[in-house]
Amino acid sequence: MTTDVTAYLSYQEWKGWGHNRFMRPTTGDLNYFDAELHGLDVTAGAVLDIGFGNGEMLAWAQRAGAPSIYGTEIDDAALSAAAERGIQTLPLDPASWPAVLDGQFVLVSAFDLLEHLTREQALDLLERVGRLLKPGGWFVARFPNGQSPFGRAYQHGDITHLSTLSGPLIGQLIRGLPFEMLRYGDPVRPTEGSLLSRVGRAGRDLLRLGFEFAIRRMYRVNVPFDPNLVVVLRRIEDKE
Repeated sequence: MTTDVTAYLSYQEWKGWGHNRFMRPTTGDLNYFDAELHGLDVTAGAVLDIGFGNGEMLAWAQRAGAPSIYGTEIDDAALSAAAERGIQTLPLDPASWPAVLDGQFVLVSAFDLLEHLTREQALDLLERVGRLLKPGGWFVARFPNGQSPFGRAYQHGDITHLSTLSGPLIGQLIRGLPFEMLRYGDPVRPTEGSLLSRVGRAGRDLLRLGFEFAIRRMYRVNVPFDPNLVVVLRRIEDKE
C-alpha cells in the first residue's frame, strides 16, 4: 500500500498537534472512548491505533490497562513523539506488519483514517486486521458519513481524503472476511460539561431527532445523519 506523503506536509501544524500535547487527552476525549468502546476489555490483548495522530486513543488504551499498545502514523513529528514515549510503531503498509503479531490483538482502531485510503487500500487493511485480531476482537472505525449530507463538510474539508464511505460500503468490503458487523451509526455524543451546556446539548439533540425523523419519513430513507459514522466489527472464528 503506497501513500502520497507530500499531501501531508504541515499536516501536524494544520491539525494543531504537537509534542507538548501528545498523549494528553482531554476529559472529553477519555469520556468519548469510554463510551464508544464500552464493554471491551483491552487488558486481554494488544491494542493497535491506525493513524494515531496526537495519541489520544493510545493514551486511553494505556490508561484502560492494555498490556501493549501499537500505532501507525504517516506524520514524522507524531512518530518522533511516539518513539520518545516508547510506543511501538508499525510500518504504513499492512503487508509489512510482522506475522508474529497475528492473533495478538483485542482491539484495532482507525479513528478518522479510512477516508484517507482508496477502497482497495481499505480492503487490504481490513484483510490484514482480520489476521491481527483474536477471535472476538474488535475493529472500530470512525469516518465522515457518506450517506449524510452533513458528512460532506468533513469529507471535503481535507485534501488528503480519498474515499467516501458508509456502513453498507464497509459491509460490502468485509464480505468473505472473518468479520461480523456489530453496528454502524452515529458516534457517541458528549456528556461532560456544566449543567447549562448539558441542558443545551439535550435540547439540540431533541431538535435533531425530530428533524431526522421527518427527513426519513419524507424521503423514505433509514440512514444515520450525523456528519461522522462509527462502524464496529467483531472478528469471528475461522471456518474449518
